[in-house]
Amino acid sequence: MAGAGPILGDRGWGFGVGVVTEPDADWPVPGRYGWSGGYGTTWFNDPHRGIVAIAMTQVSNFLWNGGLAEFETLVAGI
Repeated sequence: MAGAGPILGDRGWGFGVGVVTEPDADWPVPGRYGWSGGYGTTWFNDPHRGIVAIAMTQVSNFLWNGGLAEFETLVAGI
């Protein structure tokens, strides 16, 4: 599914995970996939770059106050 509505933002949906379907500034190649939970746990893979990233927290602020976006940006810079 190319667009999964407001819950996943700019991501699609397939095989039970969110899938990035369009390139962005930090990740120029689409295809990264994973899932972020409501209390800050997140996991994603980028098969193109061979990256697996996991953050395990139990605070909702990680997701809602920009921590998740910062984590993705930091991993993109590897």
